[in-house]
Amino acid sequence: MTFKDEILQTLFGGGTADYEMLEKCNYAFEDILDYIKSFTSVDEMEFNDILLGAIDLYRSNIEEKIEEKKKSLEENIKYLENKMSCCASDKYDEMELLDNQKDLEKLEELSPFDDIEYNTNYLDTQIWVLDDDIRAIYKELLADEISKENDEIGFVELDLD
Repeated sequence: MTFKDEILQTLFGGGTADYEMLEKCNYAFEDILDYIKSFTSVDEMEFNDILLGAIDLYRSNIEEKIEEKKKSLEENIKYLENKMSCCASDKYDEMELLDNQKDLEKLEELSPFDDIEYNTNYLDTQIWVLDDDIRAIYKELLADEISKENDEIGFVELDLD
């Protein structure tokens, strides 16, 4: 055990394997600390608080991706509505408009801080979406974003299957 490990374990608890798990995390730890400070003080911080801070950052990043997708869909809906009202349009435009509207409605149902549940228990940390219908929306519309975010957090994975 290194001196660094000894200090961390003394201050925050956990063991060597727990801190090795955190080495897989690609988030900036100052960003994680910002989330931790929203629910505990640095003086009272424990190892599981570090995990929860990372999970909160994960959920926040997913929330940003949802907002980006919604904005993109809203812009495309406006474009298609304008196109259909002033110019010649075809069935493909109408189908795309309907698909965009449906996807936007689905995205409106999502709330990562409510949808993504967690268990922080050192090496047995897990995240999941309990509701099957909501999980299906994440899988349909955000699978790539979730996969990338799983890579970033590193030590836990949101399984959409």
